[in-house]
Amino acid sequence: MTVTETVLVAGGSSWVGSQLLPLLALRSYAVRCLEGWPDLLHGPVPPSVERVSADLHDPASLAVAFE
Repeated sequence: MTVTETVLVAGGSSWVGSQLLPLLALRSYAVRCLEGWPDLLHGPVPPSVERVSADLHDPASLAVAFE
């Protein structure tokens, strides 16, 4: 599989985000999950998904997520 683009999913701990992560991981995307509350993730995160902790209200913490 050739990765063509990186997708950052904000709200990975939400129900919608938890449904979206596995679907994107099956496609040819590099997937990053932006987590504000990692302990609240619904269901397992696929091993190919990179988890990044950040706070949407803290611009400095977002720099890592957007690298």
